[in-house]
Amino acid sequence: MVPPLVDVPPPRPVVLVLCGYQEHGKTTAALWLERQYGFHRTSFADPIRAMLVAQGCPSLRLRSGQWKNVPCDELCGMSPRAAMESLGDWGRDLSSDFWIRAWDRTLPQAGLVVVDDARYDLEAAAALGVARRRDAAFVMIEVFRPDHPCGTSHGSNRVPVAPAGVIADHVINDGSVDVLGARVAAVLRERGVSP
Repeated sequence: MVPPLVDVPPPRPVVLVLCGYQEHGKTTAALWLERQYGFHRTSFADPIRAMLVAQGCPSLRLRSGQWKNVPCDELCGMSPRAAMESLGDWGRDLSSDFWIRAWDRTLPQAGLVVVDDARYDLEAAAALGVARRRDAAFVMIEVFRPDHPCGTSHGSNRVPVAPAGVIADHVINDGSVDVLGARVAAVLRERGVSP
């Protein structure tokens, strides 16, 4: 006997925002989710990185923690981090949502999206807006790495305030990559989102 076909609805789309200070594990957690569950990783800084790659800076230097703070000839002796901060300020001086609009134009239609670098309140609100447009679940998690410096004093090195009606969860990054990833996945399950 053949069992009857059951209409199983597809899983609800998810927009997950990871926030926290520099080098506290946001991208590490996002990469883990990408590998384990097929999340599509995106960053508000992606358009900034694209402009610096167009200037000749190798893309690895813009993503790798060990290279972000090393001066780069292609950037006239600036480190990739300093160049990204400077270019970010330039765009926000033109319009507070300059980089948000650039990010939104390139955002894929993937069902599982993780944003690994929300730093400004407007960015968190923009990600919530994307979730609402897509009828997706929205989860915001601050990743905190104890006993690790909080990074530079630049204004972008901050934790955004959760949008109205959103409660941000917190995950401590004090173990292996798999422990960090499992903690993020546990928060998603607690929020009723199955990765």
